[in-house]
Amino acid sequence: MLLWLDSSPFKEPDKVILKALNIACERDIRKLKYVEGILRNWEKESLFTLKEIEINENKPFELKEHEEIVADHGYNYGY
Repeated sequence: MLLWLDSSPFKEPDKVILKALNIACERDIRKLKYVEGILRNWEKESLFTLKEIEINENKPFELKEHEEIVADHGYNYGY
């Protein structure tokens, strides 16, 4: 976690890390690897400020063009 504080691309790493910790706690997943995964995802998506992260978090979920909605059992019947 200290590495994220010292050498991350985030503008305010302490606040961003706290945000990731809060998300993990809200989801009842108290594992450091999960928090690091959240941070890596934000870094990969070029979300470097708390404001960018919160804007992205509040976006409605959109399916990507190539994704399909699949039936309950995971079978794609083609209709």
